[in-house]
Amino acid sequence: MCTGVHTYQRQACCELDDDGTTSVWARDAYDGQDFMSYSSESHSWTAAVPQSVTEKLHLEATKLGLIHFYRPACINILKKYLQYGKNSIMRKVYPRVRVIRKPSVAQGETHVTCLVTGFYPRTVEVTLLRDGHPVPGEKVTGGEVLPNGDGTYQLRKTLTVDEDEQWLHKYSCQVNHTSLDNKMVIDCELEPGLDLTIIIPVVVILLAVLVLVVAGVVLWWRRARNSIPDGQVDIRCKYTAASRQSASSSSSSVRE
Repeated sequence: MCTGVHTYQRQACCELDDDGTTSVWARDAYDGQDFMSYSSESHSWTAAVPQSVTEKLHLEATKLGLIHFYRPACINILKKYLQYGKNSIMRKVYPRVRVIRKPSVAQGETHVTCLVTGFYPRTVEVTLLRDGHPVPGEKVTGGEVLPNGDGTYQLRKTLTVDEDEQWLHKYSCQVNHTSLDNKMVIDCELEPGLDLTIIIPVVVILLAVLVLVVAGVVLWWRRARNSIPDGQVDIRCKYTAASRQSASSSSSSVRE
């Protein structure tokens, strides 16, 4: 005789595959432990513990009701729900994929990240490639499928490489999803923002060009100045001196 509070749970489900195949399964638990399970292939119950043998014999006697009533009823209800939610449940949304190379917080390391987002349904295969070959799974972090706020899903996988090694290989991301006719392969791109490995050489080149341009302008100006005839310089100088002398004479006449 049982004393105290105990919990008996049953989980039952029917499944409908794309090819029309149907199946039913059930599983019972007692106080959180497996108690009994039902196989739709053999149409029989399996006792997980000795205490469930009596209940198993009782259920075996009623399995005809499970086969001929519960199974077709569950499948019919499932088909109706699939028809009602066909536009949302059966929809296919292709993923957006980016492969980013970004410096790590740790000095001397770089993260190569494949971000796949906005896809539906949930099932997706994502593989990081190095020179066209799959990267071993133990070297890749992430990979958990997470929900987006709009009902789609996202997934992120990251590979950590040495800073010098990142330029020796070509990294890409391969995605296989039901919304795609063929596998999608996207090559790596640089993370938007300042990348000193590129910015510094560009700045040096621009400064060198600027120095050459300034030097050329100064040289041209000096040559142009030296090419002015001496007579023109004397005329301007004499004109300026004469103007000053005339102004001085006028001042003297006014004082007199």
